[in-house]
Amino acid sequence: MTRVTLILGIIGAVMLALATPVRAAAPTEARMKGALLAYFEAMNDHDAAKVTAMFAADAMIEDPFGTPLRPAAVFVDGVTKAMISFNVLLVTASEHASAAAALYINTPKGNLNAIEVFTFNTEGKITSMKAYWGPGDREGQ
Repeated sequence: MTRVTLILGIIGAVMLALATPVRAAAPTEARMKGALLAYFEAMNDHDAAKVTAMFAADAMIEDPFGTPLRPAAVFVDGVTKAMISFNVLLVTASEHASAAAALYINTPKGNLNAIEVFTFNTEGKITSMKAYWGPGDREGQ
């Protein structure tokens, strides 16, 4: 190998390294599960300020899935005032900055079974929530 070939190889490797975006680490599975348990505890306490602080500034909510997106602050304000309680049946998380919870939700109008899927940013803030439920998931209405 000549010196020129070696130098060109090194230059190429450096350029490739500089061109490759550095991907920030996703929050750990344990961190996301803990965040969801804290989220539902704060929701059950109807603590809008604490819940809102768990969301990224640009977080959006789709509840139920297929309806127009709403800013997290608007969603949290409505839910914390509605006297809804969340019974967490299961929390699971992936290694790809997302987690989900299976819920039994008590509302003034009746009960509801739902799955809520959350995404997180690298700081561990919630960036989105999508709730999956339909008319057949409601009880007592």
